[in-house]
Amino acid sequence: MNRLLFLCLLLPAMARTQPGNLVFNDTILHRIEVTIDLPNWLDTLSLDYKLNAAYPDSIAEQYRLCTITFDGITVPNSGIRQRGNFSNAVIGGKKKPFKIAFDAVEEQRFDGLKKINLNNFTSDPTLLHESLGYLLYRESGVPAPRTSYAELFVNDEYWGLYLLTENVDKTFLKRHFGNNNDGNLYKTDRQSGVTLQWLGEDQEAYKAGGLKLTTNEEADDWSGLIDFVRTLNFTSDDSIEMVLPQIFHLPGYLQVLAIEKLIQNWDSYWNNGNNFYLYEHPDGKIYWIPWDINESFQGLRTTRYSNILDGYLVPAKAFDKRPLLKKIFHSEEYQQAYFDTVCQLVHDRYSVAFFQEKAIQWCALIAESYRNDPNKINSFEDFSNALTDWHTDELGLGKSSYAFRFRYRGLFDFIRRQQAWAIDQMSGWDYNCDPLPEWGVQTLNVFPNPSEGSANIRNSRAMYAQVRFVDMQGRLAHVVPYSWYTGDIPLQVSSLPQGFYLIQVIAADGWVGIGKVVRN
Repeated sequence: MNRLLFLCLLLPAMARTQPGNLVFNDTILHRIEVTIDLPNWLDTLSLDYKLNAAYPDSIAEQYRLCTITFDGITVPNSGIRQRGNFSNAVIGGKKKPFKIAFDAVEEQRFDGLKKINLNNFTSDPTLLHESLGYLLYRESGVPAPRTSYAELFVNDEYWGLYLLTENVDKTFLKRHFGNNNDGNLYKTDRQSGVTLQWLGEDQEAYKAGGLKLTTNEEADDWSGLIDFVRTLNFTSDDSIEMVLPQIFHLPGYLQVLAIEKLIQNWDSYWNNGNNFYLYEHPDGKIYWIPWDINESFQGLRTTRYSNILDGYLVPAKAFDKRPLLKKIFHSEEYQQAYFDTVCQLVHDRYSVAFFQEKAIQWCALIAESYRNDPNKINSFEDFSNALTDWHTDELGLGKSSYAFRFRYRGLFDFIRRQQAWAIDQMSGWDYNCDPLPEWGVQTLNVFPNPSEGSANIRNSRAMYAQVRFVDMQGRLAHVVPYSWYTGDIPLQVSSLPQGFYLIQVIAADGWVGIGKVVRN
């Protein structure tokens, strides 16, 4: 039997009907085994990566031959290489980001996919920044990659926990656009700064400026993109509202920009002109696709020599060098549409209530694998507390003596503060976005009360919460760490001295409950 046919028969029917359904099943922890016949395989991949980074025009990205076994299904004649930019440069240890190509040697796919990306959680003690960010994009109607988690083994050695990220290619385009997946797909190249400023009629200038055509390379026709850039740069403000919707899917980009600002993804068009795809749809419109969002959900990030965050919801500083932003915010209609988008997000999907269940499920799924990860970047303790506690991260820059020092809030606190920040920012632009509802302080129903050993708090809402016991002298007597509750909250009071205790339930989304219990 043909090997590819046999491989397809092994895949569940669900996975065959939609490419990637097996690989990006985020309810299970996957296992990837790489067998590679190189004595110093990591050093070889590192050298390949450095040579390509130094001489991209003359030394192409190189996949090294390997065999991939994914959840017990073996795919020989595959390839692996290092990938990334910042996530590769700052990691001095072994946990580099990788890319796996099932089609490195021959035209073959696994689960309908040619390639998958393995990300290493740089600057992310939660291990959730990308998975939650891409989830928010997809749920907001933006074409964005799927993710899942996997343990990586190389030559039978456990290398660590990774995030699998969907590759943006024709298979991805078909999933989002159906059979209209034959258009040009442009990607910002490594360390590029693509501003969409006018560089003239010659497409070579746009290639040199950091854009890379990843489909239809043989035809190499950039005329549609150049028309789009011309429109952004030379159409008058009075005419842009009539012209831009004909060539650009503006609602999708407004969602992207709003989410980038809410999750503080600074490594993007509005800041450094990087990490996005432009898809030239056969209908004549350009669609924006976000990419590589690991630098997000980080709150305040500081370095010694640079201020890398624009602290405003409207990135006004970028207008002179970002014609797309300039056109959007010089239009009252588009500015209103942007604020409408932000306001809807902060009252709906951009909230702890939206994120918390998935976050808790994924944390439980990966906790033990991360505990045992021999090459993890952050400690297991950092991971365990990252949803609610402040985190400080120091990353060395290669082998130099310089280091980045990052400090950011617990994830759920960050989300809540960003909601309030966005509403405050919009008020400065005379846009009225209703404030978030006040929870107030709820009264807890504790039973049985008094209690000798165990009791319960009547609870009718799903929440991630901490329980605190305060004695009559106002001293903190006991703390139950943050846990996920979907029903009544159990209490153990047998270890407490007899007496009266105030109980505080503090939920990650801001809900607070107060009650009392008497320990007999």
